[in-house]
Amino acid sequence: MTAVTAREIAIALNRSRSIIHRRAKKEGWPYKAVKVRGGTQRHYIFAQLPPAVQKTLHGDVSATVLAESDALIADLIHIRQRLATLDQEIAALLRMREGAGDD
Repeated sequence: MTAVTAREIAIALNRSRSIIHRRAKKEGWPYKAVKVRGGTQRHYIFAQLPPAVQKTLHGDVSATVLAESDALIADLIHIRQRLATLDQEIAALLRMREGAGDD
């Protein structure tokens, strides 16, 4: 993670974006202005945020990644099960096809 938005920080700290913007301005958090639809968005430099904010963001990101990886694992298990079922169905169809050719 190299940069984060005020929204991401606000979610992690359970604060409003306006509070995050005020704190960032007061404490002089460095940011990069990124053009987005409708204007610009501040992307705060993660490595230069206060340590407490970094720690909270890191924990929030870790929890999100863990939840997403659990969901991906569940999806992979489902896909493997479906592939096994399809393999069985294909094998059955091939056996039927071979049996029909014996006539």
